[in-house]
Amino acid sequence: MLTGKWRTPRNSDEEEQVNIARGMKELAPGFGFFKGAIVDQHFMHRARYNRLISAVLDHPQLIGVGIDEETALLVRADGQWEVLGNYYVKIFDARRAQIVDDRGPLAKAADIRMHVLPEGGLFDPRRRRVEFQEVNIP
Repeated sequence: MLTGKWRTPRNSDEEEQVNIARGMKELAPGFGFFKGAIVDQHFMHRARYNRLISAVLDHPQLIGVGIDEETALLVRADGQWEVLGNYYVKIFDARRAQIVDDRGPLAKAADIRMHVLPEGGLFDPRRRRVEFQEVNIP
C-alpha cells in the first residue's frame, strides 16, 4: 500500500511535475487481504490519480486500485473484485504497458489500462476483464 511518504524532488522540473515521477512514492506491505495490487483510499476526494499512477509505473507487475469514499472492494472467493458502495473503484493496469526506462526523473509510458467501476462492477485480475451490472432504465 502507499504510505504517504514522498521522496524530495531532485530538480525544478521534477518539482513542477512531482505528480508523475519515478520513485516518488513509498510502498509498504498492506494487510494482505489480496495480492498483486497497490491500494489507495480516499481516491476521489483527495485527487490521488497521479500518486497511484506513479506507483504503478514503478511497480508495473502490481495493479493500482483507487477506492473512493463510501465505497469498498470485495475480493470474492472466485478471485473477482466486486465494487460495493456509493461511488467508484478505479483500476490502473500497467502489466502490459510500454514503460520507457531511460532513468530520467519523469515517467514515460503508453497503453496503461484504466477501468472505472461503479457499484456492482466486477474486475477479474487474472483475465483482465470487466463486467458491469445490468441497469434497466424505464
